[in-house]
Amino acid sequence: MISAKTQEQVLKLIQEKERIEKEIQNHGVALKNNNIGFNEPLVDSEGFPRNDIDVRSVRLARTQIVCLQNDLKDITKAIEEGLAKYFVEKKDMPSSSSVPSLSNISLESKSEVLKDVELKPFLIVSMVSENSPGSIVGLQMNDRILTFGSINCYNFKDLNQIGELVNNSKNHHIKIKLRRNEIDLELILTPKIWNGQGLLGFKINAIPMTN
Repeated sequence: MISAKTQEQVLKLIQEKERIEKEIQNHGVALKNNNIGFNEPLVDSEGFPRNDIDVRSVRLARTQIVCLQNDLKDITKAIEEGLAKYFVEKKDMPSSSSVPSLSNISLESKSEVLKDVELKPFLIVSMVSENSPGSIVGLQMNDRILTFGSINCYNFKDLNQIGELVNNSKNHHIKIKLRRNEIDLELILTPKIWNGQGLLGFKINAIPMTN
């Protein structure tokens, strides 16, 4: 029997891995902006701090990247162990098998883990304006949202996160999954300028999550 707890743990670990990778990338920008890597000295030939780079930001970026890379190794190992446990529970892998590496597990298998996780509503639609982009695709009041683009109950932080996604997706499609009268539906939203307020023309509230 597949443990829902195992599924949720693996999903959260994968999302945390993606967050760490993005943070490493962001710190790497500081090095790139200073045209420097990890091995170049931060002082000149006379032992003084170099004046052609921002020494403080470079030192901080290097330190953060090293720490994050260590975190990445730990979480990658945890994901591998979680995936192994998941597939044992799915009986897709003998329990005596060694823990697989992420590179040996197909993207389809990873996606399967995510699909099997039970999504819970984390947003509810409180208002839909007439003739708005939201109403045109069929969004209704009291629709409970399961996914909003890549955001779901497991990685949702606050409504600012939704607003940022909408603003960055102007004139581009956002797929949402919602639950209406216990029936799950999919809609494609397209944030755009219209005659009313905002880019979508509806309001949402966060649903308090319970463990």
